[in-house]
Amino acid sequence: MEKKGNSTSTAEHILLEGDELDPGFDASGSGNPQQHFHIVNRSHALQTEMILFEGGWLSVRQHKRSTPGEAQMINLRYVDPRPQVSRYFARRTLGLSAAACVAGLICSVLIWNSIAILVTIPAAIVSFTGAVIAFAACAYRTRKDVVFVTRHGRAPVVELMATLGSFRALRKIVPRLIDEIKHAQDVDADVQKMLRSEMREHYRLRECGILSQETCTESTQKILCQFK
Repeated sequence: MEKKGNSTSTAEHILLEGDELDPGFDASGSGNPQQHFHIVNRSHALQTEMILFEGGWLSVRQHKRSTPGEAQMINLRYVDPRPQVSRYFARRTLGLSAAACVAGLICSVLIWNSIAILVTIPAAIVSFTGAVIAFAACAYRTRKDVVFVTRHGRAPVVELMATLGSFRALRKIVPRLIDEIKHAQDVDADVQKMLRSEMREHYRLRECGILSQETCTESTQKILCQFK
């Protein structure tokens, strides 16, 4: 219990001692937009819109079906330029689709030769229908996720997803984001000052609803462990 109390007092000491807000702090993102990006995942009825602003800010807005989401402003200064990438390819579902398609073709050949028509016609319909459903499920489940996290707290702040039909768009966007993140960072900044600033950024993201209370707490603890 005593150790926990020391950790809390350390956090309070750091915050009270912290510097004023960064001069470039502008949660409204009221700078000149530099570039727009879109990722459209039709299988999930999801569209992600991103706008890069001058000063190292990124606006991320997701539209689910016809409902527009709220724009979330991310300060790229505190983001790690090395994204976390995960891929999932639904091989079994694709294999099931191919098998059902082959079964449908076999039934079609039997129908063409008038063999057991009462059985092969329903079987062909079921097989081709199953092939379409399985392929749709494969398209829905096959995806690539790219997550950008904060530099020291490792909190996820930019989460991008691509499905069949949008992989190319994601491949074009990610390198551009990496370049912008590197450009926004100050490599010569004082480490202690940077850690305090990143903690404040986590609190801002929590207030904006981008980070949950639990994630904010975990990321703050990770930053505290890096203070000398």
